[in-house]
Amino acid sequence: MTSERVRIVSEGYDGWNRRDVDAMSASLAPDVEWKTAGVFPGLKPVYRGHDGVRRFWASMQEAWELIEIAPHRFVEHDDKVVAEIHFHAKGRESGVEVEMDWAHVFTFRDDDLVVTVAGYRSVEDAFAAEGIPSAAMRGASRIAR
Repeated sequence: MTSERVRIVSEGYDGWNRRDVDAMSASLAPDVEWKTAGVFPGLKPVYRGHDGVRRFWASMQEAWELIEIAPHRFVEHDDKVVAEIHFHAKGRESGVEVEMDWAHVFTFRDDDLVVTVAGYRSVEDAFAAEGIPSAAMRGASRIAR
């Protein structure tokens, strides 16, 4: 059974994949912080508020002709949803394709708005940085790819 918070995160990824920034950011609090994983050069480490998320979005859309994010596992722990994702993109100018796995951690307020999105190079890095015990992985819901 999918929780409300996992549904919210999943719908955000659906919006991202449709290139619909409004749908992608619908559940973000006005004071959201979007922390990048440090994977791509040229991005700031943190974007704040809806305007900041839109700047992040524009930077990613400018660099990539195609961006698809496929979540394949969700882990809930306290006020967080960890999403293990597969990223596939094609460079706008170079045509180079990139595929990689990493994780996002969505931290929610009581009203189910996301106050922080943080990117990590792996689920293990995400768990360690966010103080989530590895035992939480047992409650993960897998998504078929």
